[in-house]
Amino acid sequence: MEQSGADRYDELVDAFLSSLVGKSPRTYSTYRTGLVHFRTFLASKQRLERWQPESLGPNLLEEFYTWLVRQHGRERRATVGTHAAGLRAFVRYIARRGLLPPGVT
Repeated sequence: MEQSGADRYDELVDAFLSSLVGKSPRTYSTYRTGLVHFRTFLASKQRLERWQPESLGPNLLEEFYTWLVRQHGRERRATVGTHAAGLRAFVRYIARRGLLPPGVT
């Protein structure tokens, strides 16, 4: 049976978070929170069940940032930036594993 997008996402997030052994507990928590928000974003757009690393293109990342601003407001730019940092670190992690399409970094 083929793995669902949600299962694939959760599997990669778990592997990513496990790789953060040398990071501070605060960094771990920050990245985890950002990825929880990204999962919520994907579900809200009906994209979670078919999610694959290849779907991480510039448009999706920009949509997530816009969604964060709408959720938290412009006055909470630091919060938005913190949540986006978790996704950026995750994207770098899966890029190092060769799972992203060309041009996505």
